[in-house]
Amino acid sequence: MLRFQLFLLTLIPVALLFLAMAGLVAWQSQTLNRAITAQVEGRMLQDRQDALQAYAAIAQTAIAPYLDSSGASLPLGDRQALAKQALEAMTFGEDGYFYVYDYEGKNLVHPRLQNLVGQDLWELQDAEGDFVIQGLIGQAQSGGGYHSYIWNKPSTNLDTPKIGYAVGIAEWNWMLGTGLYLDDLAVETAAISATIDGIIASASRWFLIFGLSAVALAGIIVFAFQLRLQQRANRELQGLNKRIVDIQETQAKRISQDLHDGVSQSLVLARFSIEAAEAELAAEAPPAKTAAKTALGRAQGNLDQALEELRRVAKMLRPPALDQLGLSDALRALVRDFQIQSNFEISAQLKSFGSGLSDFSKIALFRVAQEALTNISKHAKADRVRVELFEDSGKAHLVIRDNGAGMGPQTPQGFGLQNMSERLQSLGGMLSVKSSAGRGTTLAGWVPLQAG
Repeated sequence: MLRFQLFLLTLIPVALLFLAMAGLVAWQSQTLNRAITAQVEGRMLQDRQDALQAYAAIAQTAIAPYLDSSGASLPLGDRQALAKQALEAMTFGEDGYFYVYDYEGKNLVHPRLQNLVGQDLWELQDAEGDFVIQGLIGQAQSGGGYHSYIWNKPSTNLDTPKIGYAVGIAEWNWMLGTGLYLDDLAVETAAISATIDGIIASASRWFLIFGLSAVALAGIIVFAFQLRLQQRANRELQGLNKRIVDIQETQAKRISQDLHDGVSQSLVLARFSIEAAEAELAAEAPPAKTAAKTALGRAQGNLDQALEELRRVAKMLRPPALDQLGLSDALRALVRDFQIQSNFEISAQLKSFGSGLSDFSKIALFRVAQEALTNISKHAKADRVRVELFEDSGKAHLVIRDNGAGMGPQTPQGFGLQNMSERLQSLGGMLSVKSSAGRGTTLAGWVPLQAG
């Protein structure tokens, strides 16, 4: 019973440490999931905002010919009527359209809700009490901006969260606006979160397997140590008992010869024997402690080894951003990260290829951009960088230009770019570097697109 209690007393701290680490990993995993989901949601929202700006610019271009009154042969009313007709005809997607209000809140154009045309909607509030038209007009008068609100979605006839973008037509005191509904954003975010949860669950299962294996191994080590210690203690106890018996027999023989001296010597020998036993028992304590600490140290080493193994498999995915968002968005995120970390200005024009690129091609182009931006930040002494991803002649081209110090003919190229060149060549592509001292560097790589 005592041995079992000692076994539990030794193993319980290891088990508690494992449970604490498991709880910490679970908490950090959930925190990571929330952080990644929030980051992805922010990027998708930014993409929608960029798209709204582009749509608004197209609409402004469409009505620009009617705004200029110099030399116009048509009166103002006719020109405004033609501009309204042009905007009513411009739609995009299933629920995309343009609307126009004057600065007093009167609706002038609404392709999907014709019953609103001509109404004064200045005091209109959505389901959450937001003054929708006032907010949009305020953004338009301040130079253009975004405003979030609840609005009827034509395809479902349901009130749905929406983000609108409004610009001002100062010549006519108009607010020109458009918007995108955000219900699909929640669906996409939930799907991404579910994917991350699956990855975390798989990693947690491996952590549990390794952790339980570590605890089991620690239990075996502790049990074996206790068994060995018990066997040693039994042997020492047997030896001590034999010595006691020998002493007793010796004293019995000597009692008949000299009772006084015999008793005195027996007491001395007994005292020495007790001191020797106490010394031996005291000498056993530090090794026992050291061995116990060694066993616990081994158990701790096993837990550290299991954690090191989980970190090693995520890093082995491909770049998350590459799997979750695609090449163009992954490059855009890479550009933003380097711009934050460096002092140079980076601009990007990136085309999305969808399924036109294989996974190997996406990874190769991403690594080329990563290597190039790293080299620029370390060696180029540039203040402006341009990243372009475009299609030409059935190929996906990646071009990165900087205005840095450049490389002379004697400048050696690093192994990183050599490896990237070999990787592109294995995919049927090519990597080239053009540079001259004082004139910057242009790195260009391409891979063939997939047929169909």
